[in-house]
Amino acid sequence: MSSSVAQKQPDISSYSKQDIAALIKHARLNRRFTQKELADLAGITVRAVQRIENALVMPRAYTLNALLEQLNISLTDVPKQTPPLDEKPTVSKSPKTTQWILTFGSPILLFIGSYAFILQSPTFPENAFELCVFIFCMGLFYLLLLLKIWKK
Repeated sequence: MSSSVAQKQPDISSYSKQDIAALIKHARLNRRFTQKELADLAGITVRAVQRIENALVMPRAYTLNALLEQLNISLTDVPKQTPPLDEKPTVSKSPKTTQWILTFGSPILLFIGSYAFILQSPTFPENAFELCVFIFCMGLFYLLLLLKIWKK
């Protein structure tokens, strides 16, 4: 990059990660660049572009300047927006709902899968002991699955 790039590094202190992420992503899509293409042009990694566009990181001034230069935009192209403090993100399903669905749905699938396995095998189970071991293994598998589902 040229020395003029270093002189006009933007003041990003009054912008949030979300403001910058939205600006970069919108401009990239308008220019019809892929993340890889933009990363190559700006001399940064694709992972860096992904993290910036997903508002996971605040880019350094040099990185942001390289992106802005390649996209032919400036920070003044977007109004500074700060989200209201009382605004909460909407969540479609709580983690508890998912946990309960998995708790009651997985044994149904486990039973259907086990039943299909037994039906397709002409020799299984050969005796009651094999059937008991099979049932025990399915129960143990379900128990481990529950531990994973409900682990905090």
